[in-house]
Amino acid sequence: MIKNIIFDVGMVLADFRYRDYMKELGFNSETVEFLATNMVETEEWNRLDEGMSVNSFSRFYQEKYPEYSEEIKLFFSDMRTIVKPYSYAGEWIKRYRESGFGVYILSNYSDELFDLHERTVFDFTNEASGIVVSGRVKLRKPNKEIYEYLLNTYMLKAEECVFIDDRKENIDSAMAVGMKGIVFDGYESAEAKIKLLLKCDK
Repeated sequence: MIKNIIFDVGMVLADFRYRDYMKELGFNSETVEFLATNMVETEEWNRLDEGMSVNSFSRFYQEKYPEYSEEIKLFFSDMRTIVKPYSYAGEWIKRYRESGFGVYILSNYSDELFDLHERTVFDFTNEASGIVVSGRVKLRKPNKEIYEYLLNTYMLKAEECVFIDDRKENIDSAMAVGMKGIVFDGYESAEAKIKLLLKCDK
């Protein structure tokens, strides 16, 4: 029986709006595309999610692309608006919590940035029963250890959990440790899938 619902953050509860953020900083279209493609959308970005400090990461890219040094410095100077919670996020979590479910957050995220966004823009984290952030625990999805960390920390049974994430590889790993999984492709679709799963689970 499903007793716990676990949510990813980026592109599930909040929009990771890095291109719009760069445009708001005044970057031209060429710079936006270059930094999006060669910095944000690379495997190296995972270093932040694994616990690398924002300052160290910024210096790494300033040295790698000195022609964009000033833009990179500005990019990392104040990242509050690089994410924006979806309008449904807080109410979605609250509704399940008030219905008696354990509601958890499991996200690949820089610990520094998660702390910043939790203080300034997230309107849903205080509704969660527990939170596991990759940068804090130095484990990252889709490695199975981070799912096991969540289960062990909050004494959850995998078969009583359903995980919602926008990446199939992360759902596959969750299911490999015994959870149910839903690949997020929009709020209404995900909500319908959760309700169907709960109905079939009775």
